[in-house]
Amino acid sequence: MVFKDDVRFKIIEVLACREAVNLRALSRAVGMHHKNVRRYLDELVEKGVVKSVQVSSATVVYRLNDDYNFLMELFRSA
Repeated sequence: MVFKDDVRFKIIEVLACREAVNLRALSRAVGMHHKNVRRYLDELVEKGVVKSVQVSSATVVYRLNDDYNFLMELFRSA
């Protein structure tokens, strides 16, 4: 795939295959330090592709924005 090596693509791919993911799990899945992943996540949140959800006082999870749920079906069928 053209974008396979792009970190943003990897993040979107992980989020498309899971309901919600915290930063630590996402960092492991992408294979990068959480500080680096956070920068890409902030960019995706700003663009409206990803949303963050506070699930407890210390835990935030990330998921695809509802407008991008079609990617879940795309990645799950691949």
